[in-house]
Amino acid sequence: MLRPGATAAFGVWGGAGIEGTNPDDTIEPPRYFNWRTNLAVQAEVGAHAFIEQFDTWPVVGAGGREFRYQWIVARFGVRRS
Repeated sequence: MLRPGATAAFGVWGGAGIEGTNPDDTIEPPRYFNWRTNLAVQAEVGAHAFIEQFDTWPVVGAGGREFRYQWIVARFGVRRS
């Protein structure tokens, strides 16, 4: 829970805009993932907060799959101008 105008920083795993289980995942039962594109994450967070910083970089996972780590700093309870 944040006060209006509070800043939060968080990171999520993104990718090509696909969803499902990761065939390389060793956890049982298999976990479900939604690897959102950079634009999709920015739109979803931006609907609720003013994004102060958005960074992303590639990470190669098991099996050679490329994912994107998305780092967001956003001020919640403040409308975009």
